[in-house]
Amino acid sequence: MKMYRCRACGRIISEEQYIAEQEVGGGGYCHCEFSDGNRVLNEMVEAKWWELLDWNQMENTWVRLSEEIKDKIREAGLAPDYDEDGASEETI
Repeated sequence: MKMYRCRACGRIISEEQYIAEQEVGGGGYCHCEFSDGNRVLNEMVEAKWWELLDWNQMENTWVRLSEEIKDKIREAGLAPDYDEDGASEETI
């Protein structure tokens, strides 16, 4: 089954939810609401397997991943708190 992820807020929905939302006219987009009350329409994209996991709970798996996959996870903003290689200079 395909899963879809909002590029902005990270909300994940199933393919069934994605199709159901398309039928009522809102499919393909996430209606993100931010803390300041603003709502923004953002594109939902097919999620990759590594976007569906909570990397903060998977330290043993994280150390076994290739650097290529780790870099993709970092680029998506999903790197775990213990990821020292991906830490920005501001956090060091």
